[in-house]
Amino acid sequence: MTTLLELSSRLIDNNERVDPALRNPTDMRLSELDDGLAMIAGFSHILALSTDDGLALFDTSAARFARPMRDSLRGWSQAAVESVIYTHGHADHVGGM
Repeated sequence: MTTLLELSSRLIDNNERVDPALRNPTDMRLSELDDGLAMIAGFSHILALSTDDGLALFDTSAARFARPMRDSLRGWSQAAVESVIYTHGHADHVGGM
């Protein structure tokens, strides 16, 4: 399985064309980017940061993806969500809360 970081490295660092079938951008799969940092792919992605106080989420995707996104997040961490940071107010970024 190709990870999100492997794909982005191939695209950015190697200027390689990547078959989109390798990674569905809306599969709601969590990719751990670093210790305590993960991204859940969705119509609008969620970035999750694990802190000493709990989880900080950057965006929450759309309402129709809330349950599978939550399930994906909970497969990674059971910590309480302590903060949500919205990059902007479009429904596809805030509706999953």
